[in-house]
Amino acid sequence: MVSSPQCPILSVGVPLYNMKGCVSRCLDSLVHDDGPYPREDLEILVVDDGSTDGSAEVALRYETRHPGLKVLSKVNGGHGSAVDYARQSAKGVYFLVVDSDDEVLPGALRKVAAFLRWMTDRGLEIDALVLERAYEDESTGKRRYCGFRHAIPSNRTFGWKDVGRFVFSETLSMHSLVFRRAHLDDSHLHLPHKTYYVDALYTFVPLAHAKRFYHLPFPLYVYHLGRPGQSVSTSFALKHTDDRMRVSRALVAEMDRVPRDAVRSQRRYLDGVLAAFLVVTLGTLTLSDRDDKERKKAGLFDWIRRTRPAIYRKVSRVPLVSLARLQGGIGRFVTRIGYRIADAGNMLV
Repeated sequence: MVSSPQCPILSVGVPLYNMKGCVSRCLDSLVHDDGPYPREDLEILVVDDGSTDGSAEVALRYETRHPGLKVLSKVNGGHGSAVDYARQSAKGVYFLVVDSDDEVLPGALRKVAAFLRWMTDRGLEIDALVLERAYEDESTGKRRYCGFRHAIPSNRTFGWKDVGRFVFSETLSMHSLVFRRAHLDDSHLHLPHKTYYVDALYTFVPLAHAKRFYHLPFPLYVYHLGRPGQSVSTSFALKHTDDRMRVSRALVAEMDRVPRDAVRSQRRYLDGVLAAFLVVTLGTLTLSDRDDKERKKAGLFDWIRRTRPAIYRKVSRVPLVSLARLQGGIGRFVTRIGYRIADAGNMLV
């Protein structure tokens, strides 16, 4: 497929819900004129998910000034529904999600669009473009970068056979991936509505079916940490344990759809993602004040054992999963230590 004004090379979906204080920073970074490149290569779709704080009005002011930016409105359905809505409305060959409280680095989006145009105009197709990312602590202003030089090759196409072992804090998150839009469709991606923590599914499902990648070793996305009320905060997570349970079950179910020809490194990575998510899910339950938390923990693993015995045997052999399943004071102690480690490595985002 050759890019054209009728078919932008890159669509950026921006889910928006009650982020009046942050959305200008996000949109400024997306529309910033950081260099000469065809503006028609970039489509920005802001999906207002029923905001009530004036966020949509802020976005609409950008729409009047920037022809490539469009504001779409829908009834509230949660982050996953807004991502799905943007993807289904997009016209670009490739698709990127940028949360409305985050931003992209100056110049990086231009480089990504130019690279994808160059690839597509030459008939070269990849399922996913891997980029690096940064984390910024809003309380201190300090920024830390996360790369992938240990696990994957840079500046060339590669497949799962070329993927090594990811070290601590190296994860292929939503904030590091630009997917070919047709690949998202082919993988039958559908995100649960009214549910937090669906980012894990957004990456897990298409990665389970991806064959061809390219890695550009520079950061694009800046993930902002330290804002009160973020879904990655411990206090928020403890109030939404049911959402983590729901996504955990969905991830387990998706393991059934992993292609039979998946290579060892691909299965190793997907197994690791599932185990890590289960550890955090068990941890939030352990630290919560729910009266039924031990029953919920046992029920989740009983369901996995009954419905997917092979997956149960595999995750049960993971030491951190076994520790997270512990009950009582020992379980709480181990969970607190694990949470500190996960938070230090930005593994909760």
